[in-house]
Amino acid sequence: MKRSIPLFSLPSTSAHPPRGLPVAGCQENRPGWRGASCRRADRGRARAVAEQIADLTGYEYLRDHGAPGREYLRRRTTLPWSNAHVVELNGDLWRDNLALRDFLRSTPEAVQEYAAAKRLAAERTGWLRAYSTAKADTVVALLERARHWARAQGHARS
Repeated sequence: MKRSIPLFSLPSTSAHPPRGLPVAGCQENRPGWRGASCRRADRGRARAVAEQIADLTGYEYLRDHGAPGREYLRRRTTLPWSNAHVVELNGDLWRDNLALRDFLRSTPEAVQEYAAAKRLAAERTGWLRAYSTAKADTVVALLERARHWARAQGHARS
């Protein structure tokens, strides 16, 4: 089963509309399935899922593109451009993305902080890695606050 996080289904936060979609692949219907064993298998499966997405959709598969634990795909052949990230289901990146999304949804001032970092990064850079690097300090700080917020909300691991 493939799952996706509508990561940035938030009020407008950017100089450009977000088009990233994290996806995780896991076969929950196999006999004796348990989350932990599935997660171990996902590390190797993420590559296969990313390759399949690329083959079926025309996305360009860039491997981890400098972000270990995340298989990165992009489409630049048609507008709007878009990205997809394949991550381990229920792994750290999956949970961090959920925590950040939920924190931003519930914290308008954090959305504004994030939006400002994205706008500034978009104005100063011309390509994805530089854009990500330019907003990294803000994202790291927001993620730390999101993890704290998630723990206070009673979420299991954040």
